[in-house]
Parts: sequence; structure tokens; C-alpha cells
Amino acid sequence: MLTKIQEKLIFGELKNLKKSINQIVTRKKVFKFLISIYLSVHFSQTILFFQFLFIHLRETKHHNTMDETKILPQEMYDMFGRIAEQNDSQLRLCKTLVAGFKATGETDINYMDSYMDSLLDFMDPESDTEQVYRDFISHIATFDPKEAKERLDDLDDHLGYKSHLVYAAAMLAKQLHSGQKDKGGNDYFTSHLLKVGKSGFDWKEKVVGFLHDAAEDTDIDVPTIIARLKEQENNNPTVTDDEWNEIATALNLLNHHLSPTREEYIAKIKTNRLAVRVKMHDLENNMDISRIPNPTEKDFARLERYKKEYQELAETLA
Repeated sequence: MLTKIQEKLIFGELKNLKKSINQIVTRKKVFKFLISIYLSVHFSQTILFFQFLFIHLRETKHHNTMDETKILPQEMYDMFGRIAEQNDSQLRLCKTLVAGFKATGETDINYMDSYMDSLLDFMDPESDTEQVYRDFISHIATFDPKEAKERLDDLDDHLGYKSHLVYAAAMLAKQLHSGQKDKGGNDYFTSHLLKVGKSGFDWKEKVVGFLHDAAEDTDIDVPTIIARLKEQENNNPTVTDDEWNEIATALNLLNHHLSPTREEYIAKIKTNRLAVRVKMHDLENNMDISRIPNPTEKDFARLERYKKEYQELAETLA
């Protein structure tokens, strides 16, 4: 939930979030709202939103007009209690299963996943649940190191350990491109970079998505971009040298000034999966002709070129 709130701070939507909270502060509406978000997010995220709700209520007029101990019906507390008990039972079962997987040398990942995937539904950062799942991944590493590495990356992304870098990338892009406009006269960050960044599947796609035009359209180079992002790590680095190199490589490939022709530019991008995915997000947004109030023949010709490039890149992923 912290990641979602951070995103809303980035995108200037916190007022909308608070407005939504103001509309559901009656006892019955809060009950229905929390039920609805529980059905769509993790149990821990529901609890965190509940905490955020109370923080907001204390900062508003509702603090003096609402009894916080009665904001939810007893049924809600009872339901959360039963869910917590079920989750605890599942955690103990999975912990025992991991020990069994190790003892028997089990290597059928699909079979093991049928039990272990349930932990992802209620996992909190730095929790016992996370530790058990990391123990499971360490077992996978004994017979499939590549799969284990991919799972560790996915787990870090799932738990939001790299979300601070996405936040930093968005803020840096907004600063670097301040005052720039797109071909339709719209704010460049809001109309393009924001959408490309948010389209990323994982944290690396988001970081590169926000900053894919920085070296191309501003006076900053890729090494400086990486250095600015590394400042966010402080004394607790979460990104490996290989990951930094992967981001830097993608950013360089996405700078068309480093290629003599458009054809060579696309050809270079096709050699790097991260660059391909970000460029496809870039083209998807650029193909939105509605961003230009009065498109010309030149705009439509460029649109056709974008479509061909998009198809070419999609075939690379296939």
C-alpha cells in the first residue's frame, strides 16, 4: 500500500485519494469499501489502508465527529481475525513443506508452486512469510539458479523494495523535462513520460520508462542519471551492479542521437529486451493521435512508421 500512496504523491493524486476517503467515512460505507479492496488486493494492504484511513481522519474534521472504535462493525474485526488465523496456518504448512522439499530433493517447481504461491497473497516485507518464501527460492537455486534469480527479482518487485527508485526516477524526469511540451502542446511529463513510466511491468521498466528521453532531450548524460538514482540508495543498496548496468545499457540504446539512422536505432534496441519493452510503451503512447489537436499529413505518416516499428519490436519479444 505504501507503494500506491507514493505513486499518488508522484502523480499529484493524493487529493483525489483523500476525497475518496471523505466519501466513505460513514460506518456502513467503510465496511463495504474495505470489503471491496480486500477482494482486489492483499490482506496486509487492506490493513495498511485501514491505518492510512485513520491517519487521515485524525487530520480532518471527522476526528471530532467520529468514534474510531465504532467505525467498523464487529463482523469486520471478526472476519479479519479469521483470515489472520488462516494465513498463519498456511504459513506453518508452507514452512513444513519447504523443509520436506529440501529433505527429499524435490525439483518439480509446478508441484511446489501449487502450495507456495499462496504465501504471496498475504506476504509483508521483512515478515516470516517472506523468509519462508526466500527459503523456498534458495532450494530452487540448488538445481535451477536462473529460475531462482528471476524469482528473487520478482519478489523484490512484489514487495516494493525498489519502489523508492521508481519514485526517484519519476521526480528526476519531471525535473529534467520541466517546461517541455509534446507535439500537441501538452506538458511532456504528464502527457508522455508519466504514461510510459506507469506502463512498465516491473521496477526496471518503470525507471527506464520515466527516463528514456532524458539523455536524448536534456543536457544530462546516462552516467549522471545513474549517479542521481544511486543517491537514493544511501547506505542500504538494493540494486546490484548488473542491474545498474542493465538500466544504463537500455537508456543508451533508447537515445536515437547515438544511431546514424532510424533503422539502425531500432535494430540496436532489438538486441535488448528491457529497451524493447520500454520502446514499445513509448510507441504505444506516441501512436495516440488524440494528443495532437489538429494532426497533419506529416503526423499521420509518422504514425504509420510507429506502427511498423511497434510490430517489428513485438516480433522480437515473440
